[in-house]
Amino acid sequence: MGGIWGNKSKKVQFKLQPRQEVEVEMQVGNNGAYEAYFVQVQEVHKKRVVLQIPGSERKPMRVGDGQEVTVSTLIDDNLVSYKGFVMGARDRDFDVMYPPKEKDVEELSFPPRDDDFKIEVNIAVEFRAMSTAHTQVAKTHSVTNNGLFLITNLPIPKATQLLMEVEIPNGSEINTKGKALSSVEDSSSGRRQYITEVEFDADISDKDRGSLIRYAMFFKARQNRAEKRLAEGG
Repeated sequence: MGGIWGNKSKKVQFKLQPRQEVEVEMQVGNNGAYEAYFVQVQEVHKKRVVLQIPGSERKPMRVGDGQEVTVSTLIDDNLVSYKGFVMGARDRDFDVMYPPKEKDVEELSFPPRDDDFKIEVNIAVEFRAMSTAHTQVAKTHSVTNNGLFLITNLPIPKATQLLMEVEIPNGSEINTKGKALSSVEDSSSGRRQYITEVEFDADISDKDRGSLIRYAMFFKARQNRAEKRLAEGG
């Protein structure tokens, strides 16, 4: 199973409530780049929702009236998103049109979190063998319920014990241990690389496992939007 998710006859209702965490994605700077942040819902009104300004108190992100923003939230195993516009911005929060029309809501449904669960997504991971102090950076090929598949430049010997770190924007770092199960050569990118399967240690907390899978879900939807923009020339 590699990221093909079934369609549902009825869309999940996009409903927000105060103190709920959502992801916002918008263009920043002059180069057209998109950035995403996890923020908190401050207030929900009949025709608008008030969201926390992304960034820190010392360095908040600049948000302007009329700016396009994609708002996403996870409901069970369904990630729902809609594209809206900033209706007004202040120092600590901003308003976005809400609720969205049903036709404007995009839904991405994920499979059950069993042993076959897998999300193909390219998340940055810092890792090192526990026997060394040298840290390397890789990207995931996919995230599963029991571990990660890493894209590495060199094969990692079987049974190598690893320390891994994933940083979640506006969130905490996830630090976990794992064991390399296999490294398979892959040249699909045009150069020789390896896809290394790493199994989480049994002592990984349910919180860390859940946070990593949740982040992978949001990242997958963001990755899909980027591919769609590229295909449309945007």
